Amino acid sequence: VSQSRYDSEDERLEGYIDDANKFEKLVQISIKKTDVGVVIGRFQVNELHEAHIDLITSVVNKHDRVLLFLGNSIIRNTLNNPLDYRARRAMIAEKFPTVEIHYINDNPSDTVWTKNLDKLIGEQLLPMQTVTLYGSRDSFLKCYSGKYNTCELEATTFISGTEVRRRVCNNYPPTADYRAGMIAATAYRFPTAFQTVAIVTGK
Repeated sequence: VSQSRYDSEDERLEGYIDDANKFEKLVQISIKKTDVGVVIGRFQVNELHEAHIDLITSVVNKHDRVLLFLGNSIIRNTLNNPLDYRARRAMIAEKFPTVEIHYINDNPSDTVWTKNLDKLIGEQLLPMQTVTLYGSRDSFLKCYSGKYNTCELEATTFISGTEVRRRVCNNYPPTADYRAGMIAATAYRFPTAFQTVAIVTGK
């Protein structure tokens, strides 16, 4: 094989690389930044942890307007859902005062849940505003099939909300605020049904 053949192939390869770089730049230019970023999560913790803060901060840095929807269970005061919407809203608003916080009720059907989410988002938008929904690999994204753009963010930190709640249960502070919270949580519980069995004996 002659050296000129190698030279020719090198020139052709350089041309391919140059074309690829130009195409990449064109793609980057053509991707329009959306107007509104949307975050969906449960945030069932006593305080926002590092992964929560990284997620919300990342979206806030990308958009002038951010909507955050809190997943809302119809069953109150369970181990997986101990906090109501108001408590979680206050926690997030304290750290991110510019984020607009709303809630979305749980639904066993992903299709219905997606439809409800699209409706709630649409109610908050101004005419012609565009949207991107953000989540991590194990987030709501796998359940969402709606009309808005989605973006999977690479998680740099993984912290289990279940583990956070377990530690809180084992190391709660004996303070007045804690006692007030326990009183409120007990008051807001649904009535408990106790199952009994009646046995009748006869001669």
